[in-house]
Amino acid sequence: MPKETILIADDDHNLTKLLSSYLRTHRFDVTLSFDAVQALMTAYRTPPDAMILDINMPGGTGVEVLKKLKASAKTASIPVIVMSGSTDPQLPQNVRELGAEEFLRKPFDFAELYRTICRILGKPLEAPDEELLPQRSRQLPESPAAKKERRKNLRFRSRGRVWAEYSGHRYPLGNLSRVGAFVHMVDPPPVGTELELRLASPRLSEPIELAAVVRRSKAGSGMGVQFVQLHVVAASRLQDTLLNLCATRILIVDGDENIRWELTLLFNEQNYSVVTAADGLEGLQKAVESLPDVITLDLN
Repeated sequence: MPKETILIADDDHNLTKLLSSYLRTHRFDVTLSFDAVQALMTAYRTPPDAMILDINMPGGTGVEVLKKLKASAKTASIPVIVMSGSTDPQLPQNVRELGAEEFLRKPFDFAELYRTICRILGKPLEAPDEELLPQRSRQLPESPAAKKERRKNLRFRSRGRVWAEYSGHRYPLGNLSRVGAFVHMVDPPPVGTELELRLASPRLSEPIELAAVVRRSKAGSGMGVQFVQLHVVAASRLQDTLLNLCATRILIVDGDENIRWELTLLFNEQNYSVVTAADGLEGLQKAVESLPDVITLDLN
């Protein structure tokens, strides 16, 4: 069965690269145009099944392109999705009156765009929304090795960002998970000891208080503890909290909203935690508050 072709007309090369990669993942063919004239010529020469059209482009506006497309019998039936970062409250209604099927405001949600394309083409969604993720996120076959790998992925390396406070002292952590942790100490309590711990981190507004029991104990090395009761963070949210604490955090400082958004998408796909700031002063504040591992910094 032939793939539907989507023509993307947008002069933002970073966005078109991301968008074309996403659509190809969902089995669409993609054609790119980076200015108004090229977009019209491409649509006239080989009419696509649908078109994604930016408003501000070299050589003419998206509104002008839309008018010309709808004025030609060859291209009038092409469904057009207009996308723009414009805050003009009249723009969505104006482009719909000119014949656009839909208007999406930038920054947009990729899953929403995918659903919109499928709707206007009468194409069924290939997967539930929660499965519209990078390929590496799909489930592995449940072989013994895969189960072991899945369990291992639920453990987080503290990387020195989280520590345990116990009996008035602070101890570094090894791996930790939503059910337990390994606490490095020279003289650990014996197996079966019940104790109160606090997980602390500069990234936490307040420590996570919990009751734990010692399951492993080795002098000169430390103890493996199992969490038995959480006092501050609900158990259902602990894994997300730990991931946020332990993940490499990147601070993006850039005055261009589209660049911040595109970089956030890229880094989130690699499982990085991302914080953004729109200017230098906000960047300084976010750097102090979030303690990032890496900062990407625009000069202007």
